[in-house]
Amino acid sequence: MPRRVKCQATGEYGTSDFFIKIGGKYYKSQEIYDENERKKKERNKTFGYFKYNFLKLDKKQHLPTIVYKEVNNINSYGFDIINATIEENMDSIMYALSHKDFNSEVGKVRYVMAIIKNNINDIYKKEQRLNKSSLESRCKVEQGAITEEEIAIEDKPILVKPKRDIRAWLEDDED
Repeated sequence: MPRRVKCQATGEYGTSDFFIKIGGKYYKSQEIYDENERKKKERNKTFGYFKYNFLKLDKKQHLPTIVYKEVNNINSYGFDIINATIEENMDSIMYALSHKDFNSEVGKVRYVMAIIKNNINDIYKKEQRLNKSSLESRCKVEQGAITEEEIAIEDKPILVKPKRDIRAWLEDDED
């Protein structure tokens, strides 16, 4: 007998007959599980940059809470865009961290986040252009050849309605 279960990724309810069980947890489908795991890896990668590259912390040390707060403020872009921004600006971030004197870890985090925030929109737009162009190229390939019906439709003349000239009516009203 199927029982009611909850998808760990989406929070939706369903029955154990239709959901899949992976590692003791239920997911709606394998694709949703894979997407959830990809997002977790991107999130861990982002916080790994802060922990190991920027703040030089050990595995036993914890990140300051300001890191989570600041990253969650720009999380609307997604962790993949945040990571792309960090990778794109890694040289300037590392240069700033090695040549500036910071009084605390909070100062370092805020400086790094300022660099990320100043450049994230450019990276986001660049990714959108790349995704749009790849989507358009895929659509062209999927469309293939134009059928004869489409050619016949394109060859039909387009009728344009003549515009109404209401100037004569307006002149009559002025008199």
